[in-house]
Amino acid sequence: MARSNQGYGNILPRSVVGVAALLVAAAIGAALSGTILYAYYQYRQTTTESRVSSFINGFDKRYGTALSTIQADSTNAQNGIAKALEPLVKNGGGGGALSNVLRKASPAVWFVHTLGPDGAPSVGSAVAVASDSGQTLLLTSYSTIQAATHTPGPTIYVRKNNTDTPATLYNWQQGSDLALLKLNMGNLPTLTFSTSTATIGEQLFAISGEGSNGGSVSPGQVNDAATNLIQNDVPIGPSFQGGPLLDASDKIVGIASLNYSPLGFPSTGIYFGIPIQAACTQVLKCPGGTPQAGPPSA
Repeated sequence: MARSNQGYGNILPRSVVGVAALLVAAAIGAALSGTILYAYYQYRQTTTESRVSSFINGFDKRYGTALSTIQADSTNAQNGIAKALEPLVKNGGGGGALSNVLRKASPAVWFVHTLGPDGAPSVGSAVAVASDSGQTLLLTSYSTIQAATHTPGPTIYVRKNNTDTPATLYNWQQGSDLALLKLNMGNLPTLTFSTSTATIGEQLFAISGEGSNGGSVSPGQVNDAATNLIQNDVPIGPSFQGGPLLDASDKIVGIASLNYSPLGFPSTGIYFGIPIQAACTQVLKCPGGTPQAGPPSA
């Protein structure tokens, strides 16, 4: 029994030593793990702080760039809107724009009336394009004065301020729906030809010589344009045909027509105006591009 007791005595110290060794090893492992975790934490913290610092340091620059971009876009948008509204702003805006256009144009636009081939009234408008001391030339629509191209033909009258004055048919071009009238009155108001061609989206104003205010005006825009046509959506009636199509600068870009069909088919609601440059090659003499109150071109 004494030997057996001695064996238990030897086992206990070894167990204590082993447990102690395990505890020491665990402590060392925990310490190493903590060190590693702390080092990783420090690394992550340092990296994050570096990124935050970099972001903060560059934020002002990026903010300034973004602000400049927004301001530039805003300015460009405002300029675009201002340009789109320029025709209305130039002429006073809204209803005032139309009144302003009519006020400037109406002194040079006359109401035309005669008889058609069937003896029925035929009406339209004419615009004075050249005037000297003794005579004035007016452009109008061939469709309005068609019957007067035959002999004998009906008298053509132009009206201004409720006064009718006989006009002479001076020249015409049926295919272009253009005619030139001569009025034996001099030094009358005229409108200027535009030196540029019509462009898609451009605002147009059709002017008639008939109206309670000495004329009437109808707005619209260019839908298509070529050297031989101005397709537009300006609402017009018979009294407008032969009258001028004006741009935002109150210059003539074309002549309004209900019957001009350069594509070979009629249209309703969308009409084809005759580019004003055609007048100089068809019925007028235009030295230097300016109409002259002399004999028309051959």
